[in-house]
Amino acid sequence: MSIRQIASDLYKVTREIDALEKRLKTASLSEKSKLETKIEILKRQKEELRRKLDSMKETPPPI
Repeated sequence: MSIRQIASDLYKVTREIDALEKRLKTASLSEKSKLETKIEILKRQKEELRRKLDSMKETPPPI
């Protein structure tokens, strides 16, 4: 996967987390637990993408 693709995915996940957190503020009790679970999953995915992106930036391209 290219750096550009990973960065794009990272941006999409970050935006989705932000949108879900906004919804969480006005959600009903039954919906809150579902949203919190989804947010946790996305946060883990975001961290994984961030690690991939950072490792790709640090690794020099092969000669």
